[in-house]
Amino acid sequence: MTVDPSGRPESSGPPPLVRLLQEFSLEANRYVDSAGGRNDMHRTDLNALAVIMQHTARNQIVTPGCSARNSTSAPRHDGADRPAV
Repeated sequence: MTVDPSGRPESSGPPPLVRLLQEFSLEANRYVDSAGGRNDMHRTDLNALAVIMQHTARNQIVTPGCSARNSTSAPRHDGADRPAV
């Protein structure tokens, strides 16, 4: 068995936090699919609803443009969806 620079065996898999985040992500996706199915809504509808709720909580006006900019349904190819460094 080989050991990586951190001292962990390479076959040990991801660190515990990464595994927990993976499990959370899977469960969140299951919840979105289930909740959307019960309410006859697609994942993109629920994403749009989340954007509206976030803007409303900040007392910001929601426009179709800001909804499109915050959409996670399709990546942008111009790099505008990447966070500033």
